[in-house]
Amino acid sequence: MHHFHAVILAGGNGTRLWPLSTPAFPKQFLPLPSGKSMIQETLARVESLVTPQQTWVVTGRAMAPLVEAHLTTVPSQHILREPIGRNSAPAIAWVAATIARQDPQAIMASFHADAVITKPEILLQVLHLAYKLAEQGSLVTLGITPLTPETGYGYIRFAEEVDEGYGYR
Repeated sequence: MHHFHAVILAGGNGTRLWPLSTPAFPKQFLPLPSGKSMIQETLARVESLVTPQQTWVVTGRAMAPLVEAHLTTVPSQHILREPIGRNSAPAIAWVAATIARQDPQAIMASFHADAVITKPEILLQVLHLAYKLAEQGSLVTLGITPLTPETGYGYIRFAEEVDEGYGYR
């Protein structure tokens, strides 16, 4: 996966997990029972797929020192510091343009720093398939079946199944 780049979105202000999480120390930096923070767990999930030079983080300027302290293998120049947070889409567009200048053949995947993934081995299988599909020109979106309506997220309409064995669409 030579042209694969992993992007970690770490711009959240930690308001939903208050008082444990605060704007000065958002939930992605809180320690988990594993001893790692959520952002460290996110990096650990993709480390087998990318080198540090293929790893990027988008965060707010104020949180950049925390990112550097938690993700010591990620080059400082790969930590993009947003002057003003404007949600995920502008952050993803910015890092995509930055990556494309360095690697025009790049295939990028973005990961939220505070996501809980209970089966990381399945995520890796899905990412390998997603990479193959992207190499063939497909735009791939991964998601889960929602349990409740949520206006803050989009909804995905499925295409044809790609691989019946795993139910990918």
